[in-house]
Amino acid sequence: MLNKFKLINLIIYRKIVIFFIYFLIFFCIVIFFLKKNENHKNNIIINNYENFIMKNHENNSTYTNEINKFIIENKNIYGILLALRLAKIYVDSNNLNSAIKILQFCLPYTLDSNLYTIIQLRISRIQLEQHDINHARATLYTIKDDSWRNMIEDIQGYIYILENNNKSALHSWKKSLFLQTNRTIKNIMKFKICSIIQ
Repeated sequence: MLNKFKLINLIIYRKIVIFFIYFLIFFCIVIFFLKKNENHKNNIIINNYENFIMKNHENNSTYTNEINKFIIENKNIYGILLALRLAKIYVDSNNLNSAIKILQFCLPYTLDSNLYTIIQLRISRIQLEQHDINHARATLYTIKDDSWRNMIEDIQGYIYILENNNKSALHSWKKSLFLQTNRTIKNIMKFKICSIIQ
């Protein structure tokens, strides 16, 4: 009787182990194919991104429509980088509102803080080019990362110039000069400061 009970327990134990092994094998196969499918999708996205980069970025509507479609479908780093490229195309063709819209569209999907700040700075510069001083200043105030303070002060100087406040512009550019580490940009900042002083 005791042997029969042990035999039944052994059979049940083996069935459980075999079931568990089959389950693990099935699970591994499913994960493998899901990963393979995901890698295939990523390769397609990367290839499409590379194709857009290789194309001549003329301001024709077909090219910009294709990029817009890619950006909307790919809310990832590739879509964000193409949004920056498309914004440049729009700015070059003086379509500033579209440039701002495309940059603002990709902000919620930008996970990298430096890339997020670069987009904010570009939006602020475009708003400044539109002479939309209040929105440009408000965009600058949303930037919390102090490592970009020199760029913020530079744009702030231009805002003060548009407001005919040369004293504040001088103060901002001097602050930007102090924070700047690039020698070439320091020379440009010195030139800006000298142009106000004279």
